Parts: sequence; C-alpha cells; structure tokens
Amino acid sequence: MKKSVLLAFIVFLLAATIEARTLTEEIQIGSNVTIENQKISVINVDTKYDKAIICVNNVKGIVSRDQDRTINNVRIELRSVSQNSAKLRLESSCDNCIESDNAVCFNECDINSDCNDNKEIN
Repeated sequence: MKKSVLLAFIVFLLAATIEARTLTEEIQIGSNVTIENQKISVINVDTKYDKAIICVNNVKGIVSRDQDRTINNVRIELRSVSQNSAKLRLESSCDNCIESDNAVCFNECDINSDCNDNKEIN
C-alpha cells in the first residue's frame, strides 16, 4: 500500500513538472498577459485577414488564425480577432524565462504612416 501511494505521488510530481502551462485570454491591443515569466503583448490586429502582431519577451511575430506559431518558446493559437483585441490560446513550458517589458516591440512602426523618419517599411 505504501509503495503504491509513493509511486502515485512520484508520477503526479513528474506530470506536474513536465506539463506545459496553457492560458486562453482575450487581449486588447497594447495590453499584455504573463505566462511562465513571459509577457505576451498584442501589438496590432488585422480583422480582414484574421492576423495579429504579437510580442513575446521582445520578440515580435505575426500569428494567423489558420496556423499556430511559436514565438520565443510560447506556442500561440489565434482563436479570434476583433477590431481592438485578439483571443489567444498560449502554451509555455519555460521555467527559467526572464520577463521583459516588450518595449522593443512597441517602439517600432507598424505601418508607414506611423513613422516620421521618411523610411519605407519592408
């Protein structure tokens, strides 16, 4: 009896440490959530093409509704987009990540009219 209880406890501990953490959240443009010391921010959304520009600990990427994407060790599934927000399913298993403020992502221009530097965005 003691052995089976001990074995069950060990299996439970191993499963808890291996399991990735998941979160489903609707995030407003300019806002963020944190999962496993990783800050996920929604920079912009495109309702016409069902896409969102996401920043994860200062790494920016575009996520489409029809294709999951991993950005900086966070698997992101875009569930839906609205005019001002994106609903995301986030999955992370990073235990030793250091949270960033995502300032690098917000300091860039998203479209040419946002910039006052006379440079074209590629």
